[in-house]
Amino acid sequence: MESLLAEVEKDFSTVELHLSQILNQANQIDLLLRNRLDARRWNAERPSRFLKERDLGHCAEAFLEHAVSGKVFLDILDQQLLQDKLGIQDQMSQKCLLKLKEDLKDTNRFMEPSPVVSGLVQSIQQSMQQLERDVNSI
Repeated sequence: MESLLAEVEKDFSTVELHLSQILNQANQIDLLLRNRLDARRWNAERPSRFLKERDLGHCAEAFLEHAVSGKVFLDILDQQLLQDKLGIQDQMSQKCLLKLKEDLKDTNRFMEPSPVVSGLVQSIQQSMQQLERDVNSI
Protein backbone atom coordinates (compact mmCIF):
# COMPACT_ATOMS: atom_id res chain seq x y z
CA MET A 1 0.00 0.00 0.00
CA GLU A 2 2.82 2.37 0.89
CA SER A 3 4.55 1.79 -2.46
CA LEU A 4 1.27 2.51 -4.26
CA LEU A 5 0.95 5.83 -2.41
CA ALA A 6 4.56 6.68 -3.24
CA GLU A 7 3.89 5.90 -6.92
CA VAL A 8 0.76 8.09 -6.96
CA GLU A 9 2.67 10.90 -5.26
CA LYS A 10 5.42 10.60 -7.87
CA ASP A 11 2.81 10.72 -10.66
CA PHE A 12 1.24 13.87 -9.20
CA SER A 13 4.66 15.48 -8.87
CA THR A 14 5.33 14.76 -12.54
CA VAL A 15 2.00 16.30 -13.57
CA GLU A 16 2.64 19.34 -11.36
CA LEU A 17 6.06 19.79 -12.95
CA HIS A 18 4.55 19.73 -16.44
CA LEU A 19 1.85 22.17 -15.37
CA SER A 20 4.45 24.51 -13.93
CA GLN A 21 6.48 24.39 -17.16
CA ILE A 22 3.44 25.09 -19.30
CA LEU A 23 2.30 28.00 -17.12
CA ASN A 24 5.81 29.48 -17.22
CA GLN A 25 5.87 29.22 -21.01
CA ALA A 26 2.41 30.76 -21.28
CA ASN A 27 3.55 33.70 -19.13
CA GLN A 28 6.59 34.19 -21.36
CA ILE A 29 4.38 34.25 -24.46
CA ASP A 30 2.04 36.73 -22.78
CA LEU A 31 4.97 39.05 -22.07
CA LEU A 32 6.24 38.76 -25.64
CA LEU A 33 2.80 39.53 -27.04
CA ARG A 34 2.54 42.65 -24.91
CA ASN A 35 5.65 44.08 -26.54
CA ARG A 36 4.31 46.53 -29.04
CA LEU A 37 6.16 47.50 -32.14
CA ASP A 38 8.44 50.49 -31.54
CA ALA A 39 9.43 51.53 -35.02
CA ARG A 40 11.47 54.47 -33.74
CA ARG A 41 14.13 51.98 -32.65
CA TRP A 42 14.54 50.48 -36.11
CA ASN A 43 17.87 50.69 -37.88
CA ALA A 44 17.99 51.74 -41.54
CA GLU A 45 17.34 48.20 -42.82
CA ARG A 46 14.19 47.44 -40.84
CA PRO A 47 11.83 50.00 -42.46
CA SER A 48 12.74 48.57 -45.85
CA ARG A 49 11.90 45.03 -44.74
CA PHE A 50 8.67 46.28 -43.14
CA LEU A 51 7.63 47.87 -46.45
CA LYS A 52 8.35 44.66 -48.35
CA GLU A 53 6.16 42.74 -45.90
CA ARG A 54 3.31 45.13 -46.71
CA ASP A 55 3.50 45.01 -50.50
CA LEU A 56 5.44 48.27 -50.71
CA GLY A 57 8.65 46.61 -51.78
CA HIS A 58 8.90 48.97 -54.75
CA CYS A 59 9.55 51.77 -52.23
CA ALA A 60 11.89 49.75 -50.02
CA GLU A 61 15.01 50.29 -52.12
CA ALA A 62 14.70 54.08 -51.85
CA PHE A 63 14.44 53.75 -48.07
CA LEU A 64 17.59 51.62 -48.00
CA GLU A 65 19.53 53.90 -50.34
CA HIS A 66 18.80 56.91 -48.15
CA ALA A 67 19.24 55.01 -44.86
CA VAL A 68 15.76 55.87 -43.62
CA SER A 69 15.62 54.65 -40.02
CA GLY A 70 12.42 54.12 -38.08
CA LYS A 71 12.85 57.45 -36.30
CA VAL A 72 13.28 59.29 -39.61
CA PHE A 73 10.28 57.48 -41.07
CA LEU A 74 7.99 58.33 -38.18
CA ASP A 75 9.20 61.78 -37.16
CA ILE A 76 10.51 63.49 -40.28
CA LEU A 77 9.26 61.89 -43.47
CA ASP A 78 6.46 63.71 -45.29
CA GLN A 79 5.04 63.75 -48.81
CA GLN A 80 7.57 66.34 -49.98
CA LEU A 81 10.54 64.29 -48.77
CA LEU A 82 9.08 61.13 -50.27
CA GLN A 83 8.90 62.89 -53.60
CA ASP A 84 12.01 65.08 -53.62
CA LYS A 85 14.57 63.09 -51.63
CA LEU A 86 13.45 59.49 -52.05
CA GLY A 87 12.15 59.86 -55.59
CA ILE A 88 8.82 58.19 -54.89
CA GLN A 89 6.60 59.96 -57.41
CA ASP A 90 3.58 57.66 -57.42
CA GLN A 91 0.86 59.38 -55.38
CA MET A 92 -0.78 56.10 -54.38
CA SER A 93 2.51 54.85 -52.95
CA GLN A 94 3.01 58.16 -51.15
CA LYS A 95 -0.46 57.92 -49.59
CA CYS A 96 0.13 54.31 -48.57
CA LEU A 97 3.47 55.19 -46.98
CA LEU A 98 2.03 58.16 -45.09
CA LYS A 99 -0.93 56.07 -43.90
CA LEU A 100 1.45 53.34 -42.79
CA LYS A 101 3.51 55.96 -40.97
CA GLU A 102 0.43 57.16 -39.05
CA ASP A 103 -0.58 53.59 -38.27
CA LEU A 104 2.91 52.85 -36.95
CA LYS A 105 2.70 55.84 -34.64
CA ASP A 106 -0.33 54.17 -33.08
CA THR A 107 1.66 51.29 -31.61
CA ASN A 108 -1.50 49.43 -30.63
CA ARG A 109 -2.20 48.75 -34.30
CA PHE A 110 0.96 46.76 -34.98
CA MET A 111 2.51 43.91 -33.12
CA GLU A 112 5.62 42.22 -34.30
CA PRO A 113 6.00 38.69 -33.02
CA SER A 114 9.28 37.91 -31.40
CA PRO A 115 11.25 35.07 -32.96
CA VAL A 116 11.22 33.53 -29.48
CA VAL A 117 7.45 32.92 -29.67
CA SER A 118 7.69 30.06 -32.16
CA GLY A 119 10.24 28.33 -29.94
CA LEU A 120 7.99 28.74 -26.92
CA VAL A 121 5.00 27.38 -28.82
CA GLN A 122 7.04 24.36 -29.86
CA SER A 123 8.21 23.91 -26.27
CA ILE A 124 4.61 24.02 -25.01
CA GLN A 125 3.59 21.43 -27.59
CA GLN A 126 6.40 19.15 -26.45
CA SER A 127 5.44 19.67 -22.80
CA MET A 128 1.82 18.87 -23.58
CA GLN A 129 2.80 15.70 -25.46
CA GLN A 130 5.02 14.58 -22.58
CA LEU A 131 2.26 15.38 -20.11
CA GLU A 132 -0.17 13.31 -22.15
CA ARG A 133 2.27 10.38 -22.22
CA ASP A 134 2.84 10.64 -18.48
CA VAL A 135 -0.89 10.84 -17.73
CA ASN A 136 -1.60 7.86 -19.98
CA SER A 137 1.06 5.84 -18.17
CA ILE A 138 -0.64 6.42 -14.80
